[in-house]
Amino acid sequence: TSATGQFRFYAAEGTWTLRALVPGGSADRTVVAQTGGLSEVAIAV
Repeated sequence: TSATGQFRFYAAEGTWTLRALVPGGSADRTVVAQTGGLSEVAIAV
């Protein structure tokens, strides 16, 4: 995680569920990864 809260990882192409877990809460988002593409997802918890 960067100083601004960004996290980058590399995933295989397809549909993924991104889950953020924090004390007292969680949030799920569906993300579609494409080869050579960048997906940005904002999560507020």
